[in-house]
Amino acid sequence: MGTLQTETSPHGTADEGQTPSRKRFAKYLFLVFIIPLLFYPLPFFIATSASYEHWSTSQWGPMLEYAYDPAPKNADVLIFGDSSAFIGINPKILNAKFGIHSVVLPDTIGSIPVTRDTPLKTYLAHNAPPRLLVLYFSAWNLDFDHIAKVRQFEGEEMMLRHESWSEIVHFTAHHPLEMLRFPFRLYSTFGPKMIVAALHHVNREQTTANSLGHADFNDMIFGPLTANCSLPSSLLAETGTRSVQDLVRQYTTPQVRVVVYIAPVPDCGGSHALETRSYAGLHATPPEVLPARDFVGDHYYAHSTPTAVPVITAAFASWLAPELVAHASSAAQSGLSQDGAGPEQSPRAAPERRDDRAWPGAAR
Repeated sequence: MGTLQTETSPHGTADEGQTPSRKRFAKYLFLVFIIPLLFYPLPFFIATSASYEHWSTSQWGPMLEYAYDPAPKNADVLIFGDSSAFIGINPKILNAKFGIHSVVLPDTIGSIPVTRDTPLKTYLAHNAPPRLLVLYFSAWNLDFDHIAKVRQFEGEEMMLRHESWSEIVHFTAHHPLEMLRFPFRLYSTFGPKMIVAALHHVNREQTTANSLGHADFNDMIFGPLTANCSLPSSLLAETGTRSVQDLVRQYTTPQVRVVVYIAPVPDCGGSHALETRSYAGLHATPPEVLPARDFVGDHYYAHSTPTAVPVITAAFASWLAPELVAHASSAAQSGLSQDGAGPEQSPRAAPERRDDRAWPGAAR
């Protein structure tokens, strides 16, 4: 019987021939999947680093950080709301006009649905309660819990930096896709602009602190709105006021009066509907309509151009003046009633302030 012989490939056995292919495939998998997976979680740690806001090009993050700064502010008038507040209001103008100390806590409509009132809670944990808390919102953001369908990057950014682990887990459970997208959003902010910011040591957080919470809108991509502008139907729809009403109820105390101010709107098509709408549920007056050129031509229709900040602040000051007088009168009456009350009837004293000077319109 002949001996059965097997043919051997010039390159070896069939198994040996597959080995290089398997190695190449494994290398491919490593490059395509494993390395990206190793880099994927890094943004969660980068965003929480102490230096991140100093060199990042996050559009709003460095400005929002001012609201969480524990340095004493002790404002007489505290302004909190969406981005129309910190972009449009310059507290230094108000302070010079009224002889008070006012501060804006910066926030945005992309952040508030995520962090809610955490900036206010943080402020009150390190400062005496304000005499007057102004909730400053655009007319279309008064029910922010129910209109913001997509939570934007800066909300998650602030949550990771300042919220507790339990709150982060709770948000992730209800918005898993939002958190899955966060690393990609952070990486999208990397680029030449970040390098320029790092080299020039542009500290937007400190600039905002020096301005008492105000920041100019300096994105050169957008020019001012034009006279033929029209407000989108989504901004004109009546969305309710529940979220802001909840804030009013939550923060009104015997020591703190809470009032609502509806931010000015541009004189565009449809603005008349906002001007004639009733805001009686908030005890607020309709928004003032100002020239379209005073607003940035982005899709928010609420941001003041840098040159119009004095105009927007002046409109707010005109509204604020009688509020200060009303508060001074109320405080004076409260003081008289306390003087006549017995020790057991006296209300709990408010935290100590820098001074107790009278406000505009207060009896002297």
